[in-house]
Amino acid sequence: MLASLLSWISGGLLTSVLQPVFAWLGKRQDVTLEGFKAAAGEDATAYTAWLDFEKTVYTARLAAASWWGPKLLCMLVGVPACLHVGMIFLDSTFTFGMGHYGSLGIAKLPPDYFDCEKIVVDFVFGVSIVGPMASSVSSWLHRA
Repeated sequence: MLASLLSWISGGLLTSVLQPVFAWLGKRQDVTLEGFKAAAGEDATAYTAWLDFEKTVYTARLAAASWWGPKLLCMLVGVPACLHVGMIFLDSTFTFGMGHYGSLGIAKLPPDYFDCEKIVVDFVFGVSIVGPMASSVSSWLHRA
């Protein structure tokens, strides 16, 4: 009697109950897999578009950096201004064996030109010191 009861439960009841449950779970997994495939495809498309954008930006930056205009401007304006400020510093810091400061006799510029020279020197040293540091901080913040 027990054997027939177990065979009826395992054969008919479990099969009729478990088969639809397993079929439903299988369909659910198929839907999840298809959703994952669709999302992965969209991610791949978005990443490809992002890479194309980054390539375009890098190409534009490279073209801008290779232009000789800013380099020439820095040499024509920045170098003399920095040299003049440096010579004034040296002249007012060391006596050069003369017993007094300012022995080289390097004159300061008039106020209007001095303001312009100050802006140029601040820009040259600001870009050379702060520029790489800001770039490294920016790249650290945008790391993947």
